Amino acid sequence: MDFTEYKAGLNDKERRLDRVLHSLPFNAQTNIYSSIRKGLIRVNGKKTNGAYRINENDIISIASFLLNNEKNSYESNKSLQMSNKKESKTKKLEVIFQNKHLLIINKPYGINVQPSQNDSTSISQIIKESIPIDNLSISFTPAPLHRLDKRTTGALVISKSLEGAKWFSFAIKEHLIKKIYIGIAKGILKEKCFWCDYIKEDTDKMQTSFHKQEISSLENPQTQKAITYAYPLAYGSINGIDVTLTQYTIETGRKHQIRAQTAFHSFPLLGDSAYDKTILSKAKDQRQNHEFYLHAIALIFPKDNPIKMPEIVYAPIQEEFKKTLNSNLIKWNGKLIL
Repeated sequence: MDFTEYKAGLNDKERRLDRVLHSLPFNAQTNIYSSIRKGLIRVNGKKTNGAYRINENDIISIASFLLNNEKNSYESNKSLQMSNKKESKTKKLEVIFQNKHLLIINKPYGINVQPSQNDSTSISQIIKESIPIDNLSISFTPAPLHRLDKRTTGALVISKSLEGAKWFSFAIKEHLIKKIYIGIAKGILKEKCFWCDYIKEDTDKMQTSFHKQEISSLENPQTQKAITYAYPLAYGSINGIDVTLTQYTIETGRKHQIRAQTAFHSFPLLGDSAYDKTILSKAKDQRQNHEFYLHAIALIFPKDNPIKMPEIVYAPIQEEFKKTLNSNLIKWNGKLIL
């Protein structure tokens, strides 16, 4: 009988065999648990069970007829992931920090984090095809660990190890990581604001990022709490409209949270066509290719964290945002409220 072999990597260590196997390209008809019992799936040449804990360098042998013939080569699949096929697009991804666990990029404007119905190009796909994996793994590949809107720029965290992915997800869930954004809001925000609202959970997975979120001040079973602090940083005028350069510190991470809450509290992001009716001339207000400006400028991590992240990581403001600030009398000293 012909077997296909897979070598376990560092990120597979201590994971159950059955969970690792779910990452592999089996035929739709394959019953993993039955195949393990029959000896069609073995570890280091021996029969075992689904609860077996994988060790680094274990050899998992799978009867080849159980696998999808189009994808039964693990090594060729990994070589695709490690290639630099989209070098021209990869150059746009500015790396602002990395260690063996996490990579943080300065996400450019106008690209989705995940593929959408209308655009298959995404940060996720570029990462998959361009980031080398130091220790090949059966069950793990680098991927974005949170989302930014297509039109939002700034700090985006990518996993490089299973340990890093697990810790970041835990830290986000426990509100141990502080996310700071800056944006250009319509109107004069005179003082610090605390916003606690409720955004209706988006259950339609086919909606695009342009879908407008429903928001209210009242909680109900279909809503999720959204908490944002807004701080005025500087003031200016664009096309005769008063604007405030605003810092947003968020405690929750709901879809369109800042865009929806700013509009709900009468300070929408200027030019946000989903939430602000004021559609400005891009030629006149210097925005060029941008609909609105929202930038994830910093991530603050807890001290003495187990994956050796620095206390704060900054994502530099991108050039077009700088031009808009400078050309519209928004004089900011560059300091954030931490």
